[in-house]
Amino acid sequence: MKFLKNIGKNERFIITVLFLGAVVSIFDRMVMSLAITGIGAEFDLDASMKGIILSSFFLGYAIMSIPGGWLADKFGSKIVIVISIITWSIFTGLSGLAWSVTSLIVIRFLFGLGEGGFPGASTKAIAEYIPKDKRPKSQAFVKSGDPVGLTLAPLIAVPIIVLFGWRSMFLIIAVVGIFLAISYVIIPKRDQLALERENANYPKLSFRELLKVPKMWSFVIAWFGVCIYMWGFASWLPSYLMMDRGLNLYNAGMLSAIPTTVGVIGTLLGGYLVSKVFLGRERYLFMISGFFGAVFIYAMYVTSSLAMAIFFQAMVGLFMQAGMGGFWAVTHKAFPSRIIGSAAGLINFAGQIAGFISPMAIGFLITAMNGSFAAGIGFLIFGTIIFMVASIFIRVDDSEMKNEKVALSV
Repeated sequence: MKFLKNIGKNERFIITVLFLGAVVSIFDRMVMSLAITGIGAEFDLDASMKGIILSSFFLGYAIMSIPGGWLADKFGSKIVIVISIITWSIFTGLSGLAWSVTSLIVIRFLFGLGEGGFPGASTKAIAEYIPKDKRPKSQAFVKSGDPVGLTLAPLIAVPIIVLFGWRSMFLIIAVVGIFLAISYVIIPKRDQLALERENANYPKLSFRELLKVPKMWSFVIAWFGVCIYMWGFASWLPSYLMMDRGLNLYNAGMLSAIPTTVGVIGTLLGGYLVSKVFLGRERYLFMISGFFGAVFIYAMYVTSSLAMAIFFQAMVGLFMQAGMGGFWAVTHKAFPSRIIGSAAGLINFAGQIAGFISPMAIGFLITAMNGSFAAGIGFLIFGTIIFMVASIFIRVDDSEMKNEKVALSV
């Protein structure tokens, strides 16, 4: 990335460890969608119960999203990030020791609580350490860790599951998070004076006042729609390839990495587009992404060709991740660094409520349709439509938040 050459050594280090944090956090949560087949066989679970297990993580994640962002605004990002990584790593390991369905649901819920503080704190860290004009691209680069984690999950976890079983897989990957937490401890101190100068023209807002900013809600609803698609798609894609397309676990895991691999390109592309091409018109990128995401999800399902289904999956990843990468990049344009942690936490909260609903809802829909994925696919398309419609109302300029308490009528 060219922009990395134009910032200091400390800034490059911080962006790198934030990127790795994004990779590991997504990796750790998504290996469950690969292990769920073995878990279902061991505990004799139907699709509905599998959906509950997949969704239990997101309930804990959602609950902690807003407090995590608020704590990062109040105490700084570093302490929140370190505690978050250590906590989620512990519960990743405990997932491999689950002795019943109930224990697994509780562990996954607590795992979600651990991860919930990371996104808001990560966004806050970029505002704390990175020059303002470099933040959108930095955020897009860090968010590209999400599809990287989604890509690596099947490539790494599936062979471990095949060779050693799903329990050993959770125990092995838990160790990685502990080493990552150590790397965050050595992050240098932030430039507090520079932050104070930057925020001099912005009011101090309480969380309640932030809720009264209209554009806050366009971001919240748009991200809710994205996550209906994202977590439903990511959680059920391996099962779809096995149940609907007749693939085995290994082949399904490898093929499900294709859309996320393409998604890395899409995320970085989205950061570039909102910085260079769609300046002042960022919402059009999000609307285009949602529209083509819906089109290609439908095409993936109706085609009879496995090769074309994989191609359409890749196109879904490209368009939706471009929208998602651009979406998080513009949060640094829309909200001042003083409140970016709380804003990101609120946005992420909505997304994780969707993440809680989507895998479980799709599981129930599959069961209700006697194993058919038709209604589940329609639910994914519904999420992309929410994203597309909400994007119409997204405004990026933060000028209305300067000097006055808040122009609540804007």
